[in-house]
Amino acid sequence: MDDDRTDIFKICPCCGEVWSNRDDFIKDTSLYMNGYMADFKTLEKGLFYFTHLIEGCRSTLVVPARHFLDLYSGDRSLDICTGGQECQGYCMDDTCLKRCTAMCEYAFVREVIHIILKKKNQPAEAFHREMVTLPWKVDPS
Repeated sequence: MDDDRTDIFKICPCCGEVWSNRDDFIKDTSLYMNGYMADFKTLEKGLFYFTHLIEGCRSTLVVPARHFLDLYSGDRSLDICTGGQECQGYCMDDTCLKRCTAMCEYAFVREVIHIILKKKNQPAEAFHREMVTLPWKVDPS
């Protein structure tokens, strides 16, 4: 994905860390899912944002949605209701990670987000630069 080699899924543009496959990328708890920017012309071209929370990095990594869409195997609506009466507006806020209840093609991507969040054991809130540590990894002392 990041270069011509097939053994690389993603490389951090700041620190150079390499993830060889999608599963390793998802399971890495130093990567905080930070948002989703919808592409309202082509669903697969939407972008997932992850913040790399290691000392000296904190870079944002962008991964095209197409690399994660196969995680969801349920039913998908082909209707688009963006901006309509059913629309909750989540796809227009790139930091919103909430599920969407609308019968809309883009609601399916919100399910993909929650599959990733569950695999990461991460809450559905975007990372804010003021966060010093991951919210679910706070030191109890």
